[in-house]
Amino acid sequence: MFSNQRYISSSVDDLPVKTQLFLWHLIDSMPASVAKAPEQFFDLSVAMMNGKPVQRIEHYQKIPAFEQVVFMETDGSIFECKLTACDTGTISLLARE
Repeated sequence: MFSNQRYISSSVDDLPVKTQLFLWHLIDSMPASVAKAPEQFFDLSVAMMNGKPVQRIEHYQKIPAFEQVVFMETDGSIFECKLTACDTGTISLLARE
């Protein structure tokens, strides 16, 4: 899963490239013990760490169940949105829900 070419929908154009690449990295670095589902979900929100706003990213899939929450420092661009990465077998697509 997710080993083919990757694309983003135009709805994700405003998301910084650094964040887009990090989301793909989260999929790539999932534990080998977890089978990757063809749909991966991301909830992006704002969190505070040491008095500074950071990007909170909840990455999950439904079956088999998997969830992780990570925090990412940004250059000031913090997003609140839901994203889905889909693997169709020929392409992978990152799109806003």
